[in-house]
Amino acid sequence: MENLSSFTIIVILAFGILQIILFFKLWGMTNDIRIIKTKYLESLSIEPENVKLKINSEVKIEDGALVVNIKTGKQMRRKEINPVSGKFNCYTNGGTVFEGDFDESEIKLFEE
Repeated sequence: MENLSSFTIIVILAFGILQIILFFKLWGMTNDIRIIKTKYLESLSIEPENVKLKINSEVKIEDGALVVNIKTGKQMRRKEINPVSGKFNCYTNGGTVFEGDFDESEIKLFEE
């Protein structure tokens, strides 16, 4: 009986250690995806003159402003302007969940 409980404890400890290792490996893979994304975006050969034409110089909604999606009524935070499309990148949950790229006509400032 003592051998069975010792064996069970060893198996549970090994399983726990492997779970911790797996967690950190998955965490490392998320950083790899972030690096791949930045390399992909850098590889897009966009000329700065073309980007400036797409971005409206008279932007009424500033970075970090709280906005509302007019269609759904969902509150979001505007983070930046997408250099390719010239639309606003909007996020929810403290900037962790990407909601999409929105035109200035699709969102409005949140009025408290």
